[in-house]
This record gives sequence, C-alpha cells and structure tokens, in this order.
Amino acid sequence: MAETGGYMTTEAVLDATFVAMTQGITDQKPFPVPQVPPPCDLTLGLSLMEKDVGRCVWKMEGDERFSNPAGVVQGGFIAAMIDSAMGAAVITSVESRKIFATNTDLNVRFLKPARIGKELRCEAKVISSGKTVAFVEAMVLDEDERMIATGSSTYLLIERSG
Repeated sequence: MAETGGYMTTEAVLDATFVAMTQGITDQKPFPVPQVPPPCDLTLGLSLMEKDVGRCVWKMEGDERFSNPAGVVQGGFIAAMIDSAMGAAVITSVESRKIFATNTDLNVRFLKPARIGKELRCEAKVISSGKTVAFVEAMVLDEDERMIATGSSTYLLIERSG
C-alpha cells in the first residue's frame, strides 16, 4: 500500500475502495444483466425527459406516498432521485463500454422543501470521467423553478460482460 508521511495516497485510497466495493460483485459469475429501467426507478415513478452523452434529465411527481410528517417530500426520496439520475448520466458517458456504475459517496444538500403534488425535475451531469472513476453533479428543481436540492457523487466504473 502506497503511503506518504503516514497518509495513504489518493491512488491507494481509490485502489482499496475499488477492491472493497467490487468484492461482492466480482464474486458473481456471470454478472447479472441489468434491468432497464431498474425497479427503484419504477417505484419512484421516474421518467426520462432528456439524454445526452454524460447528461440526463429525469422527472417525478412529489407524490403523497413520499411525504414525511411535515407534509413535504421526504429527503430520502429526493436523494434516490438524484442517485438514479447521476448513475444514468454516468452510463451515458461511457458510450459503448458495458459497465456497472456504483457510487462511493452521495452528497445531497436540501435547499427548499419539495411540496406534495409538484413535479420534480433532476438534471445530472458528468463533470469529469476516466476509465474507472467519474465525478457527477445534479440539481433538483420543482415545476415553479425553485431549486430544491443539489447533489454530487463519485462513481466507480466496473466493467461487465454481456
């Protein structure tokens, strides 16, 4: 393990994270074929509005099923929307490569409450990508163009067969 003055280098941290996160996935033979759209997106009622290389825009209704005791959309559902949108943006950025994209972190900042019954729109964009790591950002707006939340994540790109 590469160390510098008692601290691990960024490369060593990424290598260790990659090994730890892919351990369970790489033990499976063969890799499962991904379902598109995945069940989590169907549960949230996500719909793809726009798709370009490294960029996606998704929408969902702030359904009453997702409300918390305060009567607004519970933050976990917004975080799940952000995660799904960012993962899709990563998949579009690799073009012909077949990969699994798994995030190593998920940072969400809630700026305003998402009102029940309002349509939410999440735009996710790959900021930088290499062979094994991608950095992605997202923002969620409601139908009144109020910024509800922002998010960011680092994704590991894992080659898959099939």
